[in-house]
Amino acid sequence: MLKKLITFGTLACTLGLPQLGHAQAGPTATRLSHIQVGGGFSYARTDYGQRGDKGLTIFGDYDLGVHWGAEANYHYTSISTPDSISENSFTIGPRFILRKHHFKLYGKGLIGLGHINAELTRVNTQVSNETDFLFAGGGGVEYLAGWHLTIRPVDVEYQRWSFKTGLTPVVLTTGVAYRF
Repeated sequence: MLKKLITFGTLACTLGLPQLGHAQAGPTATRLSHIQVGGGFSYARTDYGQRGDKGLTIFGDYDLGVHWGAEANYHYTSISTPDSISENSFTIGPRFILRKHHFKLYGKGLIGLGHINAELTRVNTQVSNETDFLFAGGGGVEYLAGWHLTIRPVDVEYQRWSFKTGLTPVVLTTGVAYRF
């Protein structure tokens, strides 16, 4: 009886020790890159008037590795324009990511094009309809709510349009994305 108990105990320890010692090989098929596409509600604080514009944003991210990625977004803030001024933009550029459990904090630097359309009103003394080069910086927070769902509670982007117009709008976005 004692001989069988010693044999069984030795076998159990032999099978259990590698798990405690983390001696098992890690998975080899983990992916480090992710693609996500999403959209959200945007509020753009323009340089003109007293109230900002409201609209939609469509964005796509490609995370390459653990800390680096790229982002492209289109801000269409022409749905609600109280002062009859709309500023739409398309930007693309790199982003740096810090991961903490289910959260991703990121910063981004973008370049792109912006289009302003200002009608003649009491607030607007000049009519403007032009497209300019812009660069932007910003960041935000993402929450990984599942394998395929990402919630973006806040994304802030400070834009600096070319010297032609000199605009400096700030765009705030909240939205969701689907991860592939």
